[in-house]
Amino acid sequence: MKTIELLKFLQNKIGGELDYVAAAGTDRWKVEIPRLLVEIQDEHVRFEIKNKTELFINVYTVPSHFLKIYHENFATKLLDKVHLHSEIKIGDEEFDDKYVIEFATPEIARKTMTAEFKACILNLEPFKIFQMTKRDYTLLKDINKHYDVDNAVNDIEHMVKIVKICSNVWR
Repeated sequence: MKTIELLKFLQNKIGGELDYVAAAGTDRWKVEIPRLLVEIQDEHVRFEIKNKTELFINVYTVPSHFLKIYHENFATKLLDKVHLHSEIKIGDEEFDDKYVIEFATPEIARKTMTAEFKACILNLEPFKIFQMTKRDYTLLKDINKHYDVDNAVNDIEHMVKIVKICSNVWR
């Protein structure tokens, strides 16, 4: 499915507005591939495809803390063995073996990583990076021609669910 078709089908399914204007400071320009801006469960969500293969989903709610999750690889596992990696372990052997967690204290990471949160992360697979930044929750994925509207709806729903889980944990 072509990028613009996916965005239009997604818009038909969940609503929102296609935004063809990018901005940086006071500069504005038209983009070839629009972003889908949508409100879901009172959360502002941006669904954006770059280079036809990279997907960004941003939920514009300010997280209570920073957190980054990405996949373990040969290098991170090697650094773990020689104790040169700042990765956080949460005490869940399966999760710790699969993912690298960074940018939070171990206590905050453990409190955030509820069973429900971890299930959402697993449901976002395959992904490159999930992070909680100073302004939003962000998911970065590599997508292929088999990525469809149902995949997109699933990803958006799980991102919004993560925001709700975090807001409940950090009340």
